[in-house]
Amino acid sequence: MRSNIITCLIVMVWLFTTVELQCQVDTVFSNFKPLSGKYFSESEPGTSPEVFAPNLLNSKIHHLHSAPAFTSDMLEMYFSVYINNEHPQRIFVSKKTDGYWQKPELASFSGVYQDGGPVLSPDGNTLFYYSKHPDTEGDEQRAKSRIRYVTRENGGWSKSKVLEFTRPDAISFYPSHYSTDGTFYFFAEVGKRDYDIFKCRLTDNKAYDIERLDDPVSFEGKIESGAVTDPENRIMIYFTYGRAGENKAGLYHRMKQSDGTWGNQVLFEDKDYLTESRFAGFTPDGKYFFFLSYKEGHEQIYWVSSEVLFSNYDMN
Repeated sequence: MRSNIITCLIVMVWLFTTVELQCQVDTVFSNFKPLSGKYFSESEPGTSPEVFAPNLLNSKIHHLHSAPAFTSDMLEMYFSVYINNEHPQRIFVSKKTDGYWQKPELASFSGVYQDGGPVLSPDGNTLFYYSKHPDTEGDEQRAKSRIRYVTRENGGWSKSKVLEFTRPDAISFYPSHYSTDGTFYFFAEVGKRDYDIFKCRLTDNKAYDIERLDDPVSFEGKIESGAVTDPENRIMIYFTYGRAGENKAGLYHRMKQSDGTWGNQVLFEDKDYLTESRFAGFTPDGKYFFFLSYKEGHEQIYWVSSEVLFSNYDMN
């Protein structure tokens, strides 16, 4: 009898939270109208950055916290956001139906706990994200984030599971990117080193061959995170806090060398709009590059032709 009462209370709390959240979502996206075009717009940027989907994502009343993540078929886009700048962060999805992008909805696996940073596998069949989801449903959320994942199942997403790592010294984990060459990038808080960038291989959604990216990428006492590569794995981009200036985020890059190794890290000093930016990302075809910037006084997603990233290099 007591267990039934507890179950009913948990369901009632969940229903109340869901209704309250839906009201918040409806307020944030109240002016949304279905948008056509491949990327929520009929026009696409050149070599000068433009605000991405200003009628969808860049309201001043909420706080974006990821680059957009598109499925390879360009029919779904995932992103994370703080509604009205309030915790917890949640993951949303906009789907394309009959040629039009629809009003964003809360992702089926998100909404109760702190969730963010959606990362899709190259085939789009697995989605990774960081979460403070507790070990037991209904418990208080965790103090530190772990990487969870969902897989395609019956036209939707499965229940989420924890990605298994063999690194007991790590305190928290966050996904960054799943590259087309099979490398999974993530960043983790490890001991007294703050956050460092790691890479690994995934087999049956378990992490193997875990390596910290070589110094000076992972620099003790600084925060490095958000490593991504373009679809052809020619360039790696990541952001750091503190190196580009005190309490500032700056995007760095490394180019793939002829021997397959990554070159030295370089700050985007010649691209002033990237020196105080974070959360990089690419479209599935690699044609465009996303980043978040405070250029206009509040954080917005910008996009630009990927040509600007390779303009200083001979890519032949």
